[in-house]
Amino acid sequence: ASSRATVFARVRSTRAPVPAVLDCDGGRISVAFPEGEEGVAPGQACVLYDSAGLRARILGGGVIAATLPLDKSRGKMPPVSQPEAMLVV
Repeated sequence: ASSRATVFARVRSTRAPVPAVLDCDGGRISVAFPEGEEGVAPGQACVLYDSAGLRARILGGGVIAATLPLDKSRGKMPPVSQPEAMLVV
């Protein structure tokens, strides 16, 4: 069974959490950034939050196993149903 949720994600401690889509499909978990996210690499942590505010609650996280790059010609992802930039956690 597959499930999807809108969350906020942070992959760098110096950046604020940004909107993301968490997708759980069986044993595979991925996080897609509709507006893209730069400088993400396997081995980094990805932390998921319920909001972007100072009182945001941590929902969970993991270590990034793989990334899919953005289409540089557009600079943004297409609709999340066909992500070109996502993290496999």
